[in-house]
Amino acid sequence: MVILDVRSKEEFDSGHFDHAINIPVDEVKDRLIELNNISPILVYCGLGYRSIRAANILFEHGFDVFNLKEGYEVYLDKE
Repeated sequence: MVILDVRSKEEFDSGHFDHAINIPVDEVKDRLIELNNISPILVYCGLGYRSIRAANILFEHGFDVFNLKEGYEVYLDKE
């Protein structure tokens, strides 16, 4: 499974899940080629809103995608 962080580079650099790759949500559609033949994909952002947008884009392009509903910030609060 690929872990896709769709937050900004600055947010990603401040902390992210191990082995995650960073493609900001506004770049996902233009960078689909980087995700070709990669499936499934777990998408996350800070609170879940951007990842919904990204997951919809990926789904529309035929990717097997899952969204981390609550986002990275909520996950950190649970640790």
